[in-house]
Amino acid sequence: MVHKGLALLTGLLLLVSCSSSDSPIAINKNKKGGLFESSVTGKGLSFYHSKEIIKVDTTTFISFVDFDVIRQEKSPYEGVFVLNVELNESGTLKFNEMTSRNLRKPICFVIGDKIVAAPIISEVISNGRILMMIPDKKGVELIIEYFKN
Repeated sequence: MVHKGLALLTGLLLLVSCSSSDSPIAINKNKKGGLFESSVTGKGLSFYHSKEIIKVDTTTFISFVDFDVIRQEKSPYEGVFVLNVELNESGTLKFNEMTSRNLRKPICFVIGDKIVAAPIISEVISNGRILMMIPDKKGVELIIEYFKN
């Protein structure tokens, strides 16, 4: 029984990571935002779709300069949208350090002054590749439009 569950979980992970992707989203590296650590004493930012606020540390973040590629991918889950983010070498090193400092805490993906996603970090991520699951189409559209304009 354990092996079946493990096989199913592995299959789902492979399905997400091997799914076909659209063309890359052009990244305007001068745009304001990036990946921010949560902080007790930081600047309060709200989510784009609610008034919930998370405080973020604005001194230790990964800006869009360190983003290499963003692609929208097909999700195996209905109603969930996936963005595949690949960081450059510098961003990969910074993200490795950031995730090791923030286990069991959220890291916020911010565009402008709004949080788009705030996943809880469950393990150190050392390869510079991030699969962000966004629960609504508006969030993904907001990201794409932000980089276009």
